[in-house]
Amino acid sequence: MWTALFGREIRDMRSYLAAHGVASPLNFVHASPDDITWLASSSRRIEYPLDVPPNAVGCGPIYMALEPLATQDPGLLAWLRRGPTVLIVLGSHIMYDARDTAEMVRAIRTVLAADERVQVLWKFRPEDRDGDGSNDAFLSDEIVSLRATGRVRIERWLAADPAALLESGHIVCYVHHGGANSFSEAIG
Repeated sequence: MWTALFGREIRDMRSYLAAHGVASPLNFVHASPDDITWLASSSRRIEYPLDVPPNAVGCGPIYMALEPLATQDPGLLAWLRRGPTVLIVLGSHIMYDARDTAEMVRAIRTVLAADERVQVLWKFRPEDRDGDGSNDAFLSDEIVSLRATGRVRIERWLAADPAALLESGHIVCYVHHGGANSFSEAIG
């Protein structure tokens, strides 16, 4: 919360807005001065019911890939072209402990058993219990056996942005943590 209210990025944004004539930039108490039109990366159809000031214009979600997947990660695009793909990305900060890993492996096996054409791309960041970065979760029997199917690709980090993956046309299901960015990516 401190970073969201007072971090470097928010300070820089406030300075920029103030330099461009916004008298009270990013004032969370009075967030919508009447003399400024605000563009909201949302729309009334997808939000919780709420009062929206007349000078706030819903224009979203607007979300596009920075570059096509073919440019960002051609090898991943080639892999995606092999079949319909379930993309699992539960956020940048999610780390899987042993129990969560076992549950996700079980869910992935269920998906693979249901349709032999489907493959899974899973962004998997294992918990680093020792704090030394040497986590051996990628070598566990469950992870090794999933990879051995040839239908599961497990990555610590995805080089391509999620919008590029979704725009590729090969993702048939996007499993995400429900945050605003993931939601916007999914319907953008």
